Amino acid sequence: MAINPLFNKAAAPNKKIIQKKELTDKSVEDKEKTRKTRSDKKFSVKVPLTLEQRKKIRHLATIQKVYPTNYCTDMIKKGLYRKISFPETPYPSGSDKSYPVKLEQGFMDMLVAWTIEWDCSRKQAAHRILIGMVNAEGDRNV
Repeated sequence: MAINPLFNKAAAPNKKIIQKKELTDKSVEDKEKTRKTRSDKKFSVKVPLTLEQRKKIRHLATIQKVYPTNYCTDMIKKGLYRKISFPETPYPSGSDKSYPVKLEQGFMDMLVAWTIEWDCSRKQAAHRILIGMVNAEGDRNV
């Protein structure tokens, strides 16, 4: 007989260990069900760009000393806040060059409203707003 009860094979209570595992699994499931989502959760939209548009955005972002993702996010937020319609621009659907735009729920709702108005996808609406704002910003910096 071993001194440590863990090594005592005769008195090993296997059923109790299994029951404890089952209880912990249930408590983990209960916690996941009651877990709240963050109020400041952001939604990501990848905006496809041509190489020239990407270079222009990187140039304007470096002038303002911010990352291109932050620059694109700010431009789209400003464009959504202005509530003006932007001219239709050619959409690079097969482009592998893109920048993510991270929008809060309120801005995402505004973007969805534009997708309904323009009858397009979120990416296409975000691209249209971004290019409209970048062209306007680029004209001011020249």
